Formats: sequence, structure tokens, C-alpha cells
Amino acid sequence: LNYWLGFAGAIIAMAAFGMLAERVVVRPILGYPQFSIIMATIGLGYFLRSVVGMIWGTDDFKIDTPFSQGVLRIGSLVLAHDKLSVIAATIILCALLYLFFNRTTLGTAMRASSENMLAAYYMGIPVKRVVMFSSGMAFIEHAGQVEGDSQVDLKVNVKDINDLLKSMVLQDQGG
Repeated sequence: LNYWLGFAGAIIAMAAFGMLAERVVVRPILGYPQFSIIMATIGLGYFLRSVVGMIWGTDDFKIDTPFSQGVLRIGSLVLAHDKLSVIAATIILCALLYLFFNRTTLGTAMRASSENMLAAYYMGIPVKRVVMFSSGMAFIEHAGQVEGDSQVDLKVNVKDINDLLKSMVLQDQGG
């Protein structure tokens, strides 16, 4: 399968799955405290990881990408193409998300709905459609490893803690 076709197919499949999950899991509990929605989606994530692990196992799979080979050398600095592609994709996606949430009507509606769903509803924002769209946009996972007795510090503004809790799942695989 072509890498780019698989990439586009994964985005489409995850958007469809996000919309299905919103209809089945999130929509029935709209109006309850936000913590209920957070716990329901985290529970769904654990359930799906378990099902996938039972079907395909838990071993990591290496997928060759167009960026898997080669390095960029600048003096004594050596950067692998796959790491550069991650950096470039992160910068591009952050810029696109910034523009989306600050320059589009839907982005503004999504921000309003996340702040106060009832007030957004009273202002005429179709909250159920906004929630479905935000759930179905994409499911993106970023994984990293911490080994040994290493420490990771997360610094978060208090006003951003709600968004962090919605989007972050940590898993201790080593015990």
C-alpha cells in the first residue's frame, strides 16, 4: 500500500470513527459534568487498546516512510530525516490549528463550546454539531518513552488544565 494513500485513509477512517464515538459515547452524556465525558472517552481508549492488543498483539511495528532513510548534516550536527519530518509536521499542524481556531467561524464555535456549552447554545451555536465535528476531526497520538528513573516535568497554565486532561493519557508499561 502506498504510504500517502494509507496516510489519507487513516485520517478518513479516524474521522469516521471519531464521529461514531461521538454519537455512541459522548452525545448521550452531553449536559453532564465535563469530567463524565473525559472519563468515558478515556475508558473507550483503554477498551480499544485492549481489543487491538488482543487481535494484533502489543509488539511495535516498524512502518517504512518516505522519511525513514537519510540524514541531514550541518557541520557536526546530524539530523535524521524522520526526526526532521516530525518537527516540520508539528510546526505546520500547530500553525494550521492556530489559524483554524482563531480565523474560522467553526473554530470560534468550537472554542466557545469548550468554554461554556450552555452559553454557546444560547448564543445560537449548534453545539451538538460542533461537538461531533471536534470529535471526528482526527485521532492523533504522540508517544514517547521515559526509561529508568528519569523524570519528566509538565508545566501547564491552570487555565489550560481542562484541555490537557481531555487530550493526555499516560500509560506505565513497565510496571
